[in-house]
Amino acid sequence: MRCAPTLFARVRPGFLAALLLAWFWGQVISVSPELGITADEVIHVTAGYEYWRHGDYRLQPENGNLPQRLAALPLLWLDPAPVPAAAIPLQRADTWGVGNLFFFHLGNQPGLMLFAARCMIALLGVATGALIYRWARDLWGPAGALVATAFFASSPTVLAHAGLATSDMMASFGFLAALLTGWRLLHRVTAGRVLLFGLALGLLALAKFSAPMFVFVFAALVALRLAHPAPLRAAWGARRWRWRGWRRLAALAGGTCAAAALAYALIWGAYDFRYYPTRGGGPGEYPIKWEYLLNQIPYTMQTPVPEGLAANHPVAVAPSLVRTVVSWAKDHHALPEAYLFGFAHVYTFSKWRPAFFLGEYGTTGWPLFFPVSILLKTPLALLALGLTALVLLLRLGRHERRTRRLWYRLGPLLAFVGIYAAFVLSGNLNIGIRHLLPAECAWCIVGGVLGLAIARAPRWLGAAVVLLFAGANAATWNVRPSYLAFFNRLAGGPDQGHAYLVDSSLDWGQGLPRLGAWLAQHRGADRLYLAYFGSDSPWYEDLRAIRIGDGYFDREPINFPAHLHPGLYAVSATLLQGVYTMAPGPWTEAHEQAYQRRLAQIAAPDRMKLGSDVWFEWDQLRFARLRHFLRTQKPAARPDPSILVYRLSAADLTEALGYRVN
Repeated sequence: MRCAPTLFARVRPGFLAALLLAWFWGQVISVSPELGITADEVIHVTAGYEYWRHGDYRLQPENGNLPQRLAALPLLWLDPAPVPAAAIPLQRADTWGVGNLFFFHLGNQPGLMLFAARCMIALLGVATGALIYRWARDLWGPAGALVATAFFASSPTVLAHAGLATSDMMASFGFLAALLTGWRLLHRVTAGRVLLFGLALGLLALAKFSAPMFVFVFAALVALRLAHPAPLRAAWGARRWRWRGWRRLAALAGGTCAAAALAYALIWGAYDFRYYPTRGGGPGEYPIKWEYLLNQIPYTMQTPVPEGLAANHPVAVAPSLVRTVVSWAKDHHALPEAYLFGFAHVYTFSKWRPAFFLGEYGTTGWPLFFPVSILLKTPLALLALGLTALVLLLRLGRHERRTRRLWYRLGPLLAFVGIYAAFVLSGNLNIGIRHLLPAECAWCIVGGVLGLAIARAPRWLGAAVVLLFAGANAATWNVRPSYLAFFNRLAGGPDQGHAYLVDSSLDWGQGLPRLGAWLAQHRGADRLYLAYFGSDSPWYEDLRAIRIGDGYFDREPINFPAHLHPGLYAVSATLLQGVYTMAPGPWTEAHEQAYQRRLAQIAAPDRMKLGSDVWFEWDQLRFARLRHFLRTQKPAARPDPSILVYRLSAADLTEALGYRVN
């Protein structure tokens, strides 16, 4: 019987992989004009531009200096108008306020700036795919390399984040690059390999503050290498060495320290080799005080709630070894201040973050969040292929002649996936499946084992695998342009995704352009009330909306309260589930009592004397009561999976709010 290798006889696998990655890049970039600005993109691009132009590292220090610089690089040629130095948000290092000014109020072109930034991240996505192909080819041969690349290019999570100007793709590339170069260094110590490992470590350290977990990964790789009896080779110029036993450890320590020193220098270089975050010198002003992050002042993180309600899931900032180390590094200027602040910020808020999962609101995560996310947000065809690859890997390990060699070569990938997953699964940060992206990219390489099996099987099996990958791509294509909102049939598709997950797993604020297109055809004379989560601008999109319940995200002048009347009510899925609101969780008797107290106050003759905090609480409580009603209703439309539109009558509003609405 003829076998699958004939599928690759006529066309070079490298050419097929290049075509696949070109198709991938096209899918990613082609949706940008239709895809609204996601929550973090405004601050990433704005901060990156400030880094290049003015060297102000106080802005958005907690998401990696390098991806923000990369995203903003094209802006040096576009030359948009910068935020004036006298602007209050810039003086206060209010990145969100600075980003809103930069994108929407200075006459710049948000669409062009964002498209250029997204193109840079998309190119990084292609580079990640090329790295996956190269590593998989070493393990499994041409067929396995193509399968690994297909896994990568077919993933809706990869497609989503390779097309956004954020740091997740850079973190994935950084972890893979550090893993590969570090593993190569453990087998041959040369100046070139030390240089590459140092560059990869520096890239990773500047990509995202999850980088320190690589210390544990590399420790596992060193243990795996020392357990292998093969001698360690080294070269310096014309000289050659071979070490055995524990003598290898000294050579590895020297090479690793040299690479770490290079990475350390790269970190300082990314901050202009200065400690202080601004070119003027002196300690920087940040939105959150250092004393809170270092536990020098008692600080409890909690969701703000209206008067009379208990805080939801308060978490106290406690002393820890990490905070002690950061405090020492800050006192001794061991690293740039902005870098240390970013790390301390990420560490602190990884312990507490408002989130939604399977109908529940929480701030400290759920053990099943990521397993369920994988199950619901992966195309069924990819799930089937992934499970098949796992079974084949186990069978191959049992029957292959060189079993130990196979598992040894897979060691770095399996160790990374296991350790990374352990950190993520045990953490409290449950706001998006994107935090598994580096492990998913590594698993794509492991999944290349499927190609090795195909090469030994009848042609029909190869054809079946191709059809399954085509099916996965077709399923993802159906959610264009919002790859972020993909949910498979187990979840009921994207329109039912909000019942399971929100935030960056579904709704990152990307839906305003599609909402605008829908309104152009269906709005008529109806008023539009909008509760929007994200950093895009309804004002700039000319939606002519009355904002309700989203005061934490409304960057324009706010007047409280907005009177509610019959009309269209567009609600972001994240806010519909109560995340980032002042009254999250179920509507209780305590909530009703607080609501009635505020209702009595705003109905009183002296209501104009009430403070802005009272009006804000009233708006939040009223929206909370309204969204609990809306969750029982069927939306009139879903212009985008991230936004639900309801058409409410006076009777509907009276029932929802508990007072008569005309």
